Amino acid sequence: GADRPSVVASTNVYGDIAAQIGGSHVRVTSIMRNPNADPHLFEPGTATGLDVAHAKLAIENGLGYDTFVDKLVSASPSSTRGDVTIADALGIHGDDANPHLWYDVPRLPEIAAAIERGLERAQPADATAFRAGLRRFDRSLEPLDRVVAEVRSAHGGEPVAYTERVPGFLLTAMGLRNIAPEPFTRALEDGTD
Repeated sequence: GADRPSVVASTNVYGDIAAQIGGSHVRVTSIMRNPNADPHLFEPGTATGLDVAHAKLAIENGLGYDTFVDKLVSASPSSTRGDVTIADALGIHGDDANPHLWYDVPRLPEIAAAIERGLERAQPADATAFRAGLRRFDRSLEPLDRVVAEVRSAHGGEPVAYTERVPGFLLTAMGLRNIAPEPFTRALEDGTD
């Protein structure tokens, strides 16, 4: 497996997408594997720093969600390591932007395409396999897209309330209307409730 490029993703969400697209042509390590971990409190260890130092591709969310990746990349500069920042790929910026980008179901193909392009840059010889992996991944989203469309059709416009913006993109895709006051949601997310 030494000839396979090493890919390091900030979270298991992006690591899973990279693994599905790259298949046996890549080695993927996800830094944060526990979905209950708080990325703002996460402290990567020495082994994680070594993984990033040897990676051919680093995948991060951006928007301040996983700043630990920036620190690890800065600590081990490399002219041969590529970087995919999902927020940049989606063109989402700003201090108020919802950082939970993987919940934007309609845009998951864009996220996957950005990761696929990063894989191609890291290992051009396997570009055909990566493109095939991207097509498989996109097809795998069809059941999820159907459920989103069904909820939108049956419940579009109905009010919901959430305590944090985590599902915001998904609820918007489903046509549901968040009625929780933004200052309340923000305070809970920032831990100042």
